[in-house]
Amino acid sequence: MAVPSTSYALWQETLEYLSRSDGTVLLLGASDTGKTTFARLLLNRWAVMGRTSAFLDADIGQSEVGPPGTIGMAYVTKPLETFAALVPEGLAFVGTTMPMGNLLEIVTGVKRLAERAQGHPQVVDTGGFIQGAGAQRLAVALAVLLQPAHIVGLQRAGELEPILRLLRGAHWEVHTPGVPEEIGRKTPFFRAQRRSLRFAAYFYEATLQTYSFRKVPLLGTWLGCGTPLPAHLLRFVRSTLETETRVFYAETFAGRLCLMTDKVLPPHSPGISVIQRQLRVSGVVMTRAPRLKHLLIGLEEAEGQLLGMGLLEAIDFRRGELGILSPVKVPSAVERIRFGRFRVTPEGKELGLLRGEKI
Repeated sequence: MAVPSTSYALWQETLEYLSRSDGTVLLLGASDTGKTTFARLLLNRWAVMGRTSAFLDADIGQSEVGPPGTIGMAYVTKPLETFAALVPEGLAFVGTTMPMGNLLEIVTGVKRLAERAQGHPQVVDTGGFIQGAGAQRLAVALAVLLQPAHIVGLQRAGELEPILRLLRGAHWEVHTPGVPEEIGRKTPFFRAQRRSLRFAAYFYEATLQTYSFRKVPLLGTWLGCGTPLPAHLLRFVRSTLETETRVFYAETFAGRLCLMTDKVLPPHSPGISVIQRQLRVSGVVMTRAPRLKHLLIGLEEAEGQLLGMGLLEAIDFRRGELGILSPVKVPSAVERIRFGRFRVTPEGKELGLLRGEKI
C-alpha cells in the first residue's frame, strides 16, 4: 500500500520498492541531501501498512531523536509530519557533535541500538560526514556490522562515489535515487542555532547532582582510574611547580603521573623533568581543570545504556566528587560516567571541542 504523495517524485520508485522489503536500510549522503526526509517518508509507508519500524538517528550534530551528541532509536507506529513527537526508546552517548575522532563510539552505539530494535524493519540515518578516509572507514564499518538489506546513497554530483565504490558488490542492494529539487540547503548558522535550542531544551529542567569519582567508574578520562598521589608527594609536586602552575590533584596511572592544573606546561620544562625523575614515572600528563567546566557527560548503566546526558559543572578534588547538571531522574541508577569531548553551557551556547586536550 503506497502513501499518496505529490512531492519527491524522484524518490517514489525507490521508496515503493523499499517499503516492500524487510531488514535494515542504511542512509548515506552529505548534509542537505534529504536523508532525514527520505527516512521519514519510508517510515511513514511502513506505518500506513501497519508495520512498526525503528528509526536509528546517528546524525550526532543534527539529531532528531535525543539531544545532540547522542545516537537515538525510536519506534514508529503511525505516520509522522516531523520527528519531534518521537520518544527515544534508547540512546547511546558520543559526547561531541563531530564524528571524526569518535568513530568507535558511533559504530558501537549504532550497533547496540540496532540489536535492541531487532525484529523490526529499521532505517539508519547517518550524518553528513562523507569526506576523507575516516568517513570511508565509518561507512564500511556500519555496513559490515549492521548487514543492511539496502544502502541508499543520496548525492547531487557523485560526491558519495568514493564511499559507494567500497560498498558495491556485497549482498546488500545499493540505491542512488538522486536528490529532489524540493531538498534545500541549510546554512551553518541555522544548524548551530538548532543545536543550541536542542541543548537548551534538554537541560532546561536539569538539576545539579553529585557523583563520587572514587565510587562510580569513569570512562574517557584518567581521573579516578589510577591511584591518588600520597599527600607528601602531592606537596612535593605542588612546591616544584608552584611558580609555573597550580596543581589541584594528582594520580599515578599506567606508569605516568596525571595532574589536574590551571595550565599545561611544556613536557621538557625544568619542573616537569625534576618530578619525572624523582617520582620515577614514564611521563607526566597535565589536564587544565578549568577547561572541563560545561563538558558533555554521559550517565550510563553498566551495560552502556545511556540514562541521560549531563554537564560537568564542578570538581571537588578533596572529596572526590563531580558536580553534574543533568535531567536524569534517578541518579542512583548511574553505574558509569563517560566523559565527552565537547563543551556547551546549560543555555545551549556551544564552547567547542577540547582539541588536543588530555583528559
